[in-house]
Amino acid sequence: MTKAVFFDMNETLLNLGLLNLQFVKHFDDEHVLKYWFTKLLHSSTII
Repeated sequence: MTKAVFFDMNETLLNLGLLNLQFVKHFDDEHVLKYWFTKLLHSSTII
């Protein structure tokens, strides 16, 4: 049997605080970053 360890490092390595400033600046909506990040996580798990 092959053993594997997986780590969830998305929010650890990606500083969403810095991205939030840019998303608010360009989209003027506080919910866009959360929507984008949810889609990013979803896309990365199904590909």
